[in-house]
Amino acid sequence: MKFRTIALILFLAGLLAFAFYNTDWFKPKVMKISYRQMRDQGTVFLLDQSYRLNDIKVMKTAEVDKAKPELLWHMIGTTNTPSVTDFAYGSPIPGMQYFADNRKVPVLEPNEKYRVIVRSGKLTGWKDFRLEAKTNAPARPTP
Repeated sequence: MKFRTIALILFLAGLLAFAFYNTDWFKPKVMKISYRQMRDQGTVFLLDQSYRLNDIKVMKTAEVDKAKPELLWHMIGTTNTPSVTDFAYGSPIPGMQYFADNRKVPVLEPNEKYRVIVRSGKLTGWKDFRLEAKTNAPARPTP
């Protein structure tokens, strides 16, 4: 082989190695979910970016390993679901409907472990969470 051909092959191999190790082109996409306990809205789930959701499930962590876990809240997307970056537990989401006819969403108990599972296209993300018990103590001590 000529020197020029070998140099071109080495350059392309180096470029490919650089792209593999220094970019996220070849890394699997991950959906990151966080949550906040709000006074007015209850539990709000925050997504790392805007997603068109297909499915949302909330269950107790103890139910995860069962073949048919008892879902506390299950929403499924219909056609033309708009992209969202956050949603509140138990609240209706535009473009999504309750999976079952029963629209009563149970209240989440404090100090119980739960898991939320969110699906958007081929991506699936989940987050385990626990609600803190509410206290009626004042935020600051009074003088």
